[in-house]
Amino acid sequence: MEILNFFGRMQKGKSTAAYHFAKRQNSGIVIFDPRSQYRHPDWRVVHSKTEFELVLEQDLSPIVFRPGLSVEEDFEDFAEVVWDMHMVSAIIDEAERLQSPQWIHEHLDQLVRSSESQEISLYLTQHQLVDVNGIIVSLCSDLIFFEEKNVLALERIERYTSAAVRERVSTLEGRDFLRWSVPGQDFVVVQDSDSWYESIGEGSGDRRTKLVEESNA
Repeated sequence: MEILNFFGRMQKGKSTAAYHFAKRQNSGIVIFDPRSQYRHPDWRVVHSKTEFELVLEQDLSPIVFRPGLSVEEDFEDFAEVVWDMHMVSAIIDEAERLQSPQWIHEHLDQLVRSSESQEISLYLTQHQLVDVNGIIVSLCSDLIFFEEKNVLALERIERYTSAAVRERVSTLEGRDFLRWSVPGQDFVVVQDSDSWYESIGEGSGDRRTKLVEESNA
């Protein structure tokens, strides 16, 4: 099981990368999708807890839970269903809407804390590390960064990783990203976006990942 956090600006590929890593677990995938990023024509979309539970009985995957305007309330319904699942990968897109440095949605907190015992892998996407609650950072297994130029964001990245990571993240290009292992305290850089893009909507490809190791000394 793993908890991966993806950081980067819009259109960099966070949602696609999250799906790519979730798919590698070879388990069922459920997706909380506030911005309608996951639009594959073959995937089932639900909008309520009742509908979610009914579709799960059909053993379909992936299942996209698309909330309405009350994102926090709808996440409660999503999380309460996921809690009762085992051996599943859950993607939470736009996770900054459920937390801040000073606050975290109660159900997100519980889901992260119980993920290991429930054998649930979590994949959270957000824009910047500065928006994330410390509990999330302390319990995750990996931090994944796309290009970042904002000074405050880079300072926060260095605080949780290293000066070498800060420097490398600031020089990433296109859709390259850096994966920082929290337990290992080291990183690899993933290059060539064509090799890791997955199909999450009409027109995107289904490809594999290329890793390029770089020293974090």
